[in-house]
Amino acid sequence: MFRTAALAAMILGVAVGAARADSDYLAFSSEASPALEAAHGHFEAASGATIDPAVVTVAQVDLDGDGSSEIIAYANAAAFCTSDGCAPSILRMAGESWKDILAVGVVRTRAVPGNISVINERHGGFLDLLVGSHYLIHDGSAYREDTGPIPTLLDESAFLTACTASPDIADEVRKAGPRGDIAEPVETFCLCLVDQFQTAGLPQRDLDGFAALLAGRTDMADAAKQSSIPGDFEEKLGDFRFSCGIELSAD
Repeated sequence: MFRTAALAAMILGVAVGAARADSDYLAFSSEASPALEAAHGHFEAASGATIDPAVVTVAQVDLDGDGSSEIIAYANAAAFCTSDGCAPSILRMAGESWKDILAVGVVRTRAVPGNISVINERHGGFLDLLVGSHYLIHDGSAYREDTGPIPTLLDESAFLTACTASPDIADEVRKAGPRGDIAEPVETFCLCLVDQFQTAGLPQRDLDGFAALLAGRTDMADAAKQSSIPGDFEEKLGDFRFSCGIELSAD
């Protein structure tokens, strides 16, 4: 039984922890400012109720790199808070008005304002955000929690034939530590590679490209060009092989 998912979760946890350690929390303020006025107007329009400006707090940061700041805001008011905490808004100027670009119901924080960090990685042209333990990315239309890729179910037969017959894979398995007959460790390693492709949500053509590469029917440049991730294909294969080598040596 593979521990690929657990290993991936561990790596993600380390990455998020490192991101948190390398990031400063945004500084929020309730002092009068154009940003506070804009957020207050947004919260009143969204709730259809009168909101006390004193319960609104804002931070400003340029998330999309266009030179203008977006506003991250809280309103500690019943319309935006439940027993689970308060929902922030991420406001971006769209035309003549401010638009909330945080998907509804994604995150609430018990502290107001919550601990929010800007991470130096981008998705959809926007910097990633860490809100407590929630990692938010922009999907092109709104900020949503990064839940990772949707796993795929791939036909492994052609790949396993090429992988188990590959001298390159056999050498890699030997280096991972097995002694004597390596047929079973090679099969285990190849199955782990399939699991890596599926867990990463990659399509069939990527696994087939790796099979053709192992069988000597193509080279890395052509396999990468035909993959779903041409710029990252070679690096991804290296990551998968490294992870499966750790998996094999740990068993």
